[in-house]
Amino acid sequence: MVENIGSRLKDLCDAQDIELYLSEAQCNDYPYAVYDADYTPYYDKDGMRKIIADVVVKAYSKESSDAEALAVSINSIILGSFASGEYTVRATSQLKKECLQEIWSVSFQYRITQFRTL
Repeated sequence: MVENIGSRLKDLCDAQDIELYLSEAQCNDYPYAVYDADYTPYYDKDGMRKIIADVVVKAYSKESSDAEALAVSINSIILGSFASGEYTVRATSQLKKECLQEIWSVSFQYRITQFRTL
């Protein structure tokens, strides 16, 4: 079993033309989003049984409404497209909005579980 939660999230956002980066942005254009994930593998006698990822996503923009719209789009992708037979998704926080030095961020957290497929 290979962890593919991060790559699946990136692929789903790329398909919607959403700029999503791991840990830090690789662009200077707003809006964009970054994600961080902490992975915990679980094993049984047959090997890795599942991987649980605690994922934090932050959307950034110069306008509050743009950051919120981007966050809502990614939220819809995660809750709508990500959950399938191989994955379960649970939101672990509400959207949180902040402004620092005239840049708005909207963040949210999820617990995404990837199961071994037989």
